[in-house]
Amino acid sequence: MYSTGLRSTGWVAKPLQARAYAETLPKLDDFWEALAAKDDGGDRFFYRALTDQLSKVEAGEDWLEKRDGVTVLKSYHQGSVGSCVGNAEAERQSEMAAIDIVYRLDSEKFVGMFIPEWPYYASRKQAGLLRSGDGSTGYGAALAAASDGALVAGTYGGVDVSVYTEDRCRLWGKGKSIPDEAVAEAAKHKYTKYLKVTTAKQIWTAAGFGLVYNQCSSLGWESTRDKDGAISRAGSWMHSMCAGMARYTTKAGRKLILIRQSWGNNWTTGPYYLDQPQGSFYVDLEDAAEAAAQGDTFVDIGFIGDEADLTNISFTEM
Repeated sequence: MYSTGLRSTGWVAKPLQARAYAETLPKLDDFWEALAAKDDGGDRFFYRALTDQLSKVEAGEDWLEKRDGVTVLKSYHQGSVGSCVGNAEAERQSEMAAIDIVYRLDSEKFVGMFIPEWPYYASRKQAGLLRSGDGSTGYGAALAAASDGALVAGTYGGVDVSVYTEDRCRLWGKGKSIPDEAVAEAAKHKYTKYLKVTTAKQIWTAAGFGLVYNQCSSLGWESTRDKDGAISRAGSWMHSMCAGMARYTTKAGRKLILIRQSWGNNWTTGPYYLDQPQGSFYVDLEDAAEAAAQGDTFVDIGFIGDEADLTNISFTEM
């Protein structure tokens, strides 16, 4: 269990740069309104797409475990490096690749989990932070995914990057020791379009259609989940986390958005809701909106993957 003093975060707030990037993006109000018009408001558990795809690939079982007899996703663990943006982005990319295949029925194949070291490096490069200490930005991650792409765990130039290491993350975070083969492979898998996420309506709508985002903010949270699998606000974290891969409304009418953390499976305690991923927690929709309103949260709506067979599973029931 992490103590408060040992938690690594790593989001760097650069509001002027984030705002300047956001101004280059299409507003696409019609896109959001069209999605909202189709939304039945029901519960969604899109993280199950990743569970499904991991069960079908080599080494996928390394990211799955049983909890109360149900298969659940394990958490990323950034360790002592302030690489939360890279970890959240790798999680987002993994979720989106699986959702594209299983829910949107794209003709692609899932080949494995995406690694944090690459988006950590690429986002820091885009944000001009390669010579600084730990940390990165949400707009840097979005720029990087569109221009530098995404990298799946594997071996590149004889370097095995199938397991995350803090030492490699620090090196890559300074632009050092990155194999040319990794650069070339990542460039094949870019994201084509980004939108800014700022409002509760956009967050709820995105979560209803499998549009996972990287939430960067200074909001902090407690370390114990309540009966709904949710956590309340507490303190301040300069932190990035993967969000929006699930939503549900409690019987009492509480609207909740899922956040996946990068501090390992056991940083927090308390009950989980259904097959909620290890180390994750739900937050109230209004709190998620307050985090996004800080201006460095973005969602993509297009990923270049690989061809494959099509599958389909349910996201609305156990």
